[in-house]
Amino acid sequence: MKKIVRLTEGDLHNIIRESVNNIIQELDYKTYGNAANKSAERASGYREKSKEKKWYDSILPSLARKRQDKFSKLADKENDRSRRFASAANDAVRDQLGYKSKNGFEYTPELHLGDGGSGKRLYPSSYASKRIDGQRRDSYENNHYVHDMDGDFEQQSDWHPDYDNAVKWNKFRGDDASREELNRAKKGMPTPYEKGRMNRGNKDLSDWYSGKTKYKNGRYETEE
Repeated sequence: MKKIVRLTEGDLHNIIRESVNNIIQELDYKTYGNAANKSAERASGYREKSKEKKWYDSILPSLARKRQDKFSKLADKENDRSRRFASAANDAVRDQLGYKSKNGFEYTPELHLGDGGSGKRLYPSSYASKRIDGQRRDSYENNHYVHDMDGDFEQQSDWHPDYDNAVKWNKFRGDDASREELNRAKKGMPTPYEKGRMNRGNKDLSDWYSGKTKYKNGRYETEE
């Protein structure tokens, strides 16, 4: 026998609010990113249609302007929607993949609409850095991004001069002072865990960007 539950209007609003919040929390950066890409693609298509010429445009110029205005407005609407989805995707990717340790290491992934010379999709980038306590500058930096719109998301730089110089100096000197400097420089390099977080984040971005990540059975899966 079914039990009848009486709800007030306030109870119903609370149930709806909780359900919507749960759905929103399940949306990750890939969902927002795919939506941004789709809207950007539609905006580009409408923009191209607004530039199309018809054989009767010279005969009916007012009709031509009306058609062009229609597609221009549609393009602006989709472009605005794409920017809003892109902003949500950027917030989500930082929350999901970003990482900051107590040892001075920080990994910051980002998504940029139109980087690489195209406004039709989102492009990922990431920046990782680490600084030894007391230093004014970073002792380690790593950059991943898409160099051009047809390129891959890949490492563009991996910079650690303090550590490199300490290794060379210790190899040349091999004394207590050089070993102490090498140990100090090692603190400016990512730990295995920190580097693992960076590598996993970059792989996740790369798989999504390259199209390997597909939404199946209520979740995102990577196709190898």
